[in-house]
Amino acid sequence: MVESVSEAILRKYKLPPLLVPHYDIFSTIIQKIEALSSRTVIQARDIFDLYILSTQFSLTLKKNNKIESNKLKKAYTNIFEVEFAQFRDSVILYLSKDDQEIYNSKSLWDEIRLRVTKFIEELNKLYA
Repeated sequence: MVESVSEAILRKYKLPPLLVPHYDIFSTIIQKIEALSSRTVIQARDIFDLYILSTQFSLTLKKNNKIESNKLKKAYTNIFEVEFAQFRDSVILYLSKDDQEIYNSKSLWDEIRLRVTKFIEELNKLYA
């Protein structure tokens, strides 16, 4: 899929109009589930990315694709292996200053993990 970058982002970074190839949201979710279920070292960024993607994806849109149930289960389990310190050190540092203040909270990290597990449960009901 190819789309143009929003004008707000172009303006902020003083860029000319440009088209950027990217995955569609469902393919990105599948890629993140795959990463979360198969990495030797589980990455907080995969959980955070699924959290962001879950707010942009409508679970009412049934796709013909399937997501392997065992991968969903492994991803679900792996979410609880990532502690706040890893999230803080590997994700928060790369956010804007405003977002750093918002996300620099152990209780919010716990909420993010819970929301992602709920999202994975919903994916499992629809796609596994």
